[in-house]
This record gives sequence, C-alpha cells and structure tokens, in this order.
Amino acid sequence: MTDRILSSLVALSLALLVWLYARSRDQEILDNVTLPVQITLAQGDADHYSLEVNGPSQAVVSFSGPADRIRELRGEIQRNELHIDVVLAVPEAHRNEGRYSDTVAIDASRVPAPPGVTPLVSESRNRIPVTVRHLVTRPLPVRFDALQDDPAGPVVIDPPVVLVTGPQEVLDHVRAIPTLPSELPMRPANAPPTAAAVGRVALVQELEGRPVRVEPSKV
Repeated sequence: MTDRILSSLVALSLALLVWLYARSRDQEILDNVTLPVQITLAQGDADHYSLEVNGPSQAVVSFSGPADRIRELRGEIQRNELHIDVVLAVPEAHRNEGRYSDTVAIDASRVPAPPGVTPLVSESRNRIPVTVRHLVTRPLPVRFDALQDDPAGPVVIDPPVVLVTGPQEVLDHVRAIPTLPSELPMRPANAPPTAAAVGRVALVQELEGRPVRVEPSKV
C-alpha cells in the first residue's frame, strides 16, 4: 500500500515537473524596454497648481509572459502605443506651500501590460523628480514697454490693471506686468494734433521664466 502511494506521488511530481518545463519553454522575456511616462495633475488640482517634470519622463521595464502575448506587446511598443499614465494629487500637507518637490515612483501596477504578461520595473530607473507650484491670481498694474526710450507724451493704458494667474512665488513680489516691447501708436494722417493715437498691444505671457495667464491678454 505504501509503495502505491509513493509511486503515485512520484508520478504526480514528474507530471508537475514536465508541465512546468513545458510552461517555461512557452514563456518569453522582453528586457529593458524604455517606456514614456505622462504625469498629469488630478482634475481638481489642475486649475490651482502647475507641474514641472525635472528630467527624463520615462521608466525602464522588463516583461515576461506567453510567447503570443509578448509578440503582441512588441507590436504595441513598435507602434508607440504603450505608455504609462500617472495622475498626481497634491498632498494635503503641501496645499498651502508656494512650491514643493517630489519624486514619482513607477511600480509594476502602473504598467498597462497585456493580460498574462508580468511587468518588472527597474528600481534604479523608475523615479521621476517633479516640482509642483501653487497658482494664485493677482490684480497687477500694466506697464507699457516702449521700443522708444522716451515717449513724446503721456501713455494711457486701458484697462490699467489686469488679472494675472501664475506661480505664487513669482506673483507675491512682482509689482507690475509689462506689455510686449512695442512701438507707440501713430495718429492717422488727417487727425488733428490734439487727437490721441490709439493702439492695442499684447501683454507678456511669462514672468521670471514662468508662464502666466493674463485677463485680458491685450490692452
């Protein structure tokens, strides 16, 4: 009786080894694939913060799985269809800070691998540094930036104050927003000498190297 049990266990073990061997022969490995990573702010944060990625936005991933799935995966990679999407929510502890830095770690759960394919993310090449800046809106007076050194007369700006949305660390100390460098408007040829010369000029869209939104964008 004991011999029969042992024989059955040996047969079962051999069958399992044969199955595992067959499975291993059917598996393929795709090593060191560089995938692009797209990091965006959560929907509720996008209007109140700006995101800057400080370095290559990518991760290195290896894959293992059945041969047919790996072939499917190769096709997606060749067609640039495989990428990693990360939605970043601003932590509560940083919401009142003008700026903070963080590191986004890419793990296997973020990789959109086909069913049956196991991704393995390289731990030495899976971290992406980012900077998040708090956006605020401030009313700022407009300063006309003339290409001429000395305008011949007074320059009246309408409206004199605009709303500027940009990084808090910039707008907390900026006192005015300039126009783009512009020529002063010219009077029509038949206009009397006392008539005002009227023109429109755009405001800058950047302060201290940081993008800003201006309303209205022209004065």
